[in-house]
Amino acid sequence: MIEIYLFLGNNLTYSASFHYEKDGTDFLNLNTPSYPVKDLPYNGLFEDLDYGVSILHPTSDGEDFIYDLMSEYLRNHFHVSNEEVIGHKYSEVFYLFAHNLRILDLMKKAYFDNERIDYKHAIFVDGELKYTLDNTLLREDDLLILTSIMTSAAVNKFDLDIFNEYTQGSFIIQNKKIVCKNSAFNLMEHDNGSLRPFTFKDIKFEGLTYNEWLNIYDKILSCDLLNYNGSVRYSNYITGDTTYYDMYLSFTLFENKAAIKVNLTDVTNFRQEETNVRRLEEHLYNVNVLNKCAILRSNSKGNLYWTPEIYNLLEMSIDEISRVKDNENVLDRYVSENERKKFYDWAKNAKTDDDVYKSQFKVVTSKNHTKYFYVSAIVKHDDADYNSTYLVSLVRDITDTYVGELELKEKNKQLLDLLEDKKMLLREVHHRVKNNLQIILSYLCLDLHFNRDNPNVTIHNTRDRINSMALMYNKTLKYNAVDLINIHDFLKSLVSKLIEVYSYGNIKVNLNVLDKGLDIDIVTPLGLIINELVLNTIKYAFPDNCEGELNILFTNDENNYKLVISDNGIGLPEDLNITNPSTLGMVIVQTLTQQLEGSFTNLKPSNGMALQIIFPKK
Repeated sequence: MIEIYLFLGNNLTYSASFHYEKDGTDFLNLNTPSYPVKDLPYNGLFEDLDYGVSILHPTSDGEDFIYDLMSEYLRNHFHVSNEEVIGHKYSEVFYLFAHNLRILDLMKKAYFDNERIDYKHAIFVDGELKYTLDNTLLREDDLLILTSIMTSAAVNKFDLDIFNEYTQGSFIIQNKKIVCKNSAFNLMEHDNGSLRPFTFKDIKFEGLTYNEWLNIYDKILSCDLLNYNGSVRYSNYITGDTTYYDMYLSFTLFENKAAIKVNLTDVTNFRQEETNVRRLEEHLYNVNVLNKCAILRSNSKGNLYWTPEIYNLLEMSIDEISRVKDNENVLDRYVSENERKKFYDWAKNAKTDDDVYKSQFKVVTSKNHTKYFYVSAIVKHDDADYNSTYLVSLVRDITDTYVGELELKEKNKQLLDLLEDKKMLLREVHHRVKNNLQIILSYLCLDLHFNRDNPNVTIHNTRDRINSMALMYNKTLKYNAVDLINIHDFLKSLVSKLIEVYSYGNIKVNLNVLDKGLDIDIVTPLGLIINELVLNTIKYAFPDNCEGELNILFTNDENNYKLVISDNGIGLPEDLNITNPSTLGMVIVQTLTQQLEGSFTNLKPSNGMALQIIFPKK
């Protein structure tokens, strides 16, 4: 069996083919009418060439060409004489070449469009490539020149990559029906179950509507289109499988009638690999986006590639991205010189598959946002060329993590500071409790000295003083302060408590006190002083529970604090000597005033009582 394939151009684009079961010379028709030829004065110039030359002129209707010359090289190749070719029409002598391989159409195009056309014949005999013919068509004045040179070959067709795609299925379409199939297509159709069987309606080219496909079908049959190739997606409703075929269509004759020959290759595996690659790339892109990371790959030749996520990480605009140069490490624009030097020094000296680079650094993006990146890199051997290496680097945006860690460290510091404050507060409370127990013990001793025959008075007085100190510690805990207590809030609470417990609602309190935090070492004696003086007013200033007013003034100037406690009651005894007191209350007030390094004065108003204590700021 003889198979002849036609390929157009230098890139060997498949165009057409035909198969012939008889002897090779039988596809020439040597019994055809002869026609007048042009007189060529240089006939003898082509006889000794080592390639073939044919010279033809068009018929009057332009539908065919008549041989004026065929060189000896071609006559010997086709085993014909001058008389059997010269003066005869090309399409009549080489009928199968003219129509099945569509060479007549190429000759018309070369002549009437004045275009040079290169094409190749590949001739197989029983599956073995016997030779190829490299042909060129061109017009010279009113003549058509055809040159041919033969290349011998003795290789199996199935070993040639150029023909591998045509060794699978093929079939012929006529009248929109599949009328002939080769054995390979029968195998595809039945034995491997990939087709069900296949019909004309199953030819649905990707990217074409059914009407567009029918238009191509009609153009090939009418010779308005030399060939067409495209991909067909076939879904088998029986097996549920989807297969893909690349199909190559060309004009042919079947039983002397126009038909279309289809060569097809099963490319399902290739499509699946393409799909897997696309999915892998998509998954990788999604991983990069979700993990805010980008990948750099570069080789020893200087070729460099970043995954697109790097532009998102650096917040680059489309205009900035468009200006990135080929093989430019765009990250270099955003890192410090020291960081760049550290990375490239490592890359220059890194040991293959051993050293790993790790670094964390700050960048300022195109939108002037501060970010923190973590980079790791490794140098690997190139599988395709073991003597070459390539570098892979992963850059990850760790801004959220980094800022979160800073915030966590700050919160931990605040908690540690708070814990330390609590510890200090607890130590201070223990210290104050110890001191105040000592104070209470001293008060008990004094009270027992002044009220030896009345222990109940001692108990009540001690209770009041303990309440005053307890209130002070409540304020300490409320304001989370170790040393400072708001004097206004403290005195307001203390006086209100004393009035509520010991008076009969007959005393109005007027409070004019600084709103300021004072050291607990000041507040403690001050609170005990006020406790004694307020209780003194409640007990003695207003006999028979008559109504009256209690005034408390606490102010300060540049150097001193001043406390004035007054009322409009019956006043202090005339013989009261506050510098050398004889009553327990005044002894306590005088002692605590001395503790504050202050002065204690009886203002002796004309009405009621007024006592003043002035002590320095510390």
